[in-house]
Amino acid sequence: MIKGVAVSYGDIAIGAKESFTPTANNQAEFSKIEQLKIHNLSFPSYGNPTEGYSVSLDGNTEIFPQNTQNASIGYWTSELSGENGEINAIITLESDGLYSSQGFTFTFDEPNGIYCTDLSISWYGVLDNEELLSTEEFQPNSAVYFCKNHVENFNKVVIEFHRINMPNVRMRLKALDYGYGTVFYGNELRSATQIQKIDPISTQIPINPFSFVLDSKRPDMEFQFQTKQPVIVTHNGRLVSTNFVKNAKRTSKKMWEVTTEDYIGTMEKTQFKGGVYSNKNAVELMSEIFSSANVPYNIDELFADLTVSGYIPFTNCREALMQVAFAVQAVADTSGSDKVRMRKLGNNITQTIPKKRIMQGQRFEETEAVTGVSITVHSYKPIAEETEIYKAEDSGTGQGIFVKFTEPYHDLSILNGSLTEYGDNYALFDANDGCILKGKRYEHKENVRTKVSEVILANSVENIKSISNATLVSASNIEMLLDTCLEYMTIPQKTYLSIVEGMHVKGGDYIRYRDMIKYGDNMKYGDKLPYKVTYDDVVSVGDLITSETEYLGEVNGRVIEQKFALMAGNIIKEAVIR
Repeated sequence: MIKGVAVSYGDIAIGAKESFTPTANNQAEFSKIEQLKIHNLSFPSYGNPTEGYSVSLDGNTEIFPQNTQNASIGYWTSELSGENGEINAIITLESDGLYSSQGFTFTFDEPNGIYCTDLSISWYGVLDNEELLSTEEFQPNSAVYFCKNHVENFNKVVIEFHRINMPNVRMRLKALDYGYGTVFYGNELRSATQIQKIDPISTQIPINPFSFVLDSKRPDMEFQFQTKQPVIVTHNGRLVSTNFVKNAKRTSKKMWEVTTEDYIGTMEKTQFKGGVYSNKNAVELMSEIFSSANVPYNIDELFADLTVSGYIPFTNCREALMQVAFAVQAVADTSGSDKVRMRKLGNNITQTIPKKRIMQGQRFEETEAVTGVSITVHSYKPIAEETEIYKAEDSGTGQGIFVKFTEPYHDLSILNGSLTEYGDNYALFDANDGCILKGKRYEHKENVRTKVSEVILANSVENIKSISNATLVSASNIEMLLDTCLEYMTIPQKTYLSIVEGMHVKGGDYIRYRDMIKYGDNMKYGDKLPYKVTYDDVVSVGDLITSETEYLGEVNGRVIEQKFALMAGNIIKEAVIR
C-alpha cells in the first residue's frame, strides 16, 4: 500500500544512447524510433480497438493522439503479430564511436503487459563495424527485461524480434538502454534527499541535486556508479526528478554515497558557440541550445512569437540558456519532470496550505530593502573595418586550428588557408605559411536603464540592484524586464515553512451492526472495508500558494526552493516562499 521512494538506476554505457542512431525495417508511420535516444521516455497506454489486448478495462487507456508531432511514441511496428505472436522486426543501431556494455535493457508495453518473448542480438565492431563480435538469443519473460551479454568495443548492433506474447497486436518499445537497469527501494536506502530551486526572473538557472546512500541487499551485484549514468526518482509512484550521477563514493563493501544532478547540471558541461542575433525567435534559439546539449525539453507556447536581439558569447549551454531565459522571462524547471520545462509562472494561487500541514518553527526573514533596479541595454552594430584575428607568422601553421574569439566578428576571410567552420565567436581552419585570418568587429554600445519603486519609505536608504551582464537585453524587451525584475526584487519578505505532504488511509475496519448498509450492497456485517489511500496536494517549486501560519495569519508567496527527504510515506518539505 505504501510505495515510498524508488530510485531507478542504470548501469549503462555512458553516451551510447545519444551516440547510436536507430533504424528499423518494420516501423509504423507514426512511430518515432529516434525517441529511443531519450532517457526515461514514457507514454500513456494508448489503445486501439482494432488491435487485440490493447484496451485495458481499468480506465487508464487513452485515445491515440491525432497529432503525434509532439507526442511521446517510441517504436511501434507497422504490422500486427500473427496468431501465435510471430513478428518480423529488425532494429539496427550504428555509431561512429566504440562502446562497451553489460547488455541491453528493453522496456516494452508495461501498461498492457505486451512484450517480446523471442529475440536475438548481434554485436559488430572493433575497427570494422561488419566484424561480428557476438550473437546471443534471449527469451524475455516480462515487459522490462535485461539481455545480459558483456561485449566490448562495438559500434553496430542488430536486434531481431521474432515473437511477442500476444496475437494481433503491434510490438511497442518505449526504451532501450545500453546496460543494466535496476530499482532501489526504501529498505536499501539509508537516506534520499532532494533539493529543488527556481529563479522567478532567471538571473540564474539553479541545478537541482539529489543524493542518496545505498546499502545494497544484492550479494550478486557489483555496482559501478559512473558520471552521467541516469537516476530516476519516484515517491509514492509519482516522478520526483530525473538525474545523472555526478560523483559516488564507496564507503564499504555494499554501501555507496551517491550525488546526482539534473539536466541543467549536465548542460554546464557542453559548449554553445553563441553569436550575435537580430530578432531571433526565442523558441528556436532555446531549441538550438538544448539540441547542442542533447537534452529533452518542453517550451511553453506563450514564448512562440517572442524574439531576442543581442549577443551570446562562446560559453556553456547552461549559461547560454540563462541569457535567453532572462531576456523573455522564461523559468527553467526540472522538478517532477523527465525534461527541462521552460515555462511562464502563473499568477493564480494554486492551493491554500492549512495550519495542520505546517510544522512548528516557521521563520520570517525581512529581505534587504531594494528601492530600484538598473539593467544594461546592449546593442551590436556591424563595423565595416577589417581586423586581423590570426597570423601564422605569430601563432604557427597546421590543420584543424580552432580559435575562440574574445569578442564577436563577422564577415571572416582567410589568406593562405581554408575555413572549415566558423561563427561570430570562433573559427576552425587550416593554416599554411603566411596565413592571415581577418574579420570585422561589432560596435558594442551599453545604455543603463533604471526604474525606481513607487513605494519607498521616508527613512529608506537608496539601494538599486544592477544587472549588467545580460547581453540579450535590447530596446525591445527592456521595459518588460524592468517591470518584472523590480516587482520580484522588492518583495520584502522570505518565509521559511516545513510543509507536510501526507498520506491518509481510510477504511480497513470491520463493518459493525450499526453501520448503514444499503439494499443491494455486496458488503455485509463482518466484512472488512477496503482501504482508501489519499494524498495531500503536491507543493512544487514555482507554485504561488497561500499558507496559514501560527502568528502572522495567512501568507502569500511563491515557492522558490524546497528540500526534502523521501524515506517515508509522508514527506516534509523545507520550503522557501517569496
